[in-house]
Amino acid sequence: MLSLFYIFIPVGSGLGYVLASAVTEATGDWHWAFRILPCLEAAALALLILLVPDPPRGALEERPEASSAARSSWCEDVRSLWRK
Repeated sequence: MLSLFYIFIPVGSGLGYVLASAVTEATGDWHWAFRILPCLEAAALALLILLVPDPPRGALEERPEASSAARSSWCEDVRSLWRK
């Protein structure tokens, strides 16, 4: 999930530039981008809060397969990644 977060940082920045240029073309003044885009960002944040479920705290520790996982060495991890 962290890798997805880092991948979409530049995507979100680029999307901001695209939306700001569209607002500038629609209104004829670049100042309107600073007035309209925060409203869109607030709507996106509200949708994120409402639609993405928050997992209960400690849910991973309660799963039996998580606690019984055998520890592996660094070399074993690299070998398993190389095979896939």
